[in-house]
Amino acid sequence: MTQRRRFSAEYKREAVAMLDTPGVNLSQIAAELGIGANVLGRWRRELRQEHVQAFPGHGRSRDE
Repeated sequence: MTQRRRFSAEYKREAVAMLDTPGVNLSQIAAELGIGANVLGRWRRELRQEHVQAFPGHGRSRDE
């Protein structure tokens, strides 16, 4: 039985950053890295979600 590979948060961020390279798509990058395209897509979604939660807006509303 094979063991599940674990990737660091930094590796995931770098892999997702590669998606900004012009002329390449998600499948190409995933193949280069030896991971599934669905895994890379999930990392991208998770990273976007992190950025949304990073700025929750703890200030007061204008109406107050």
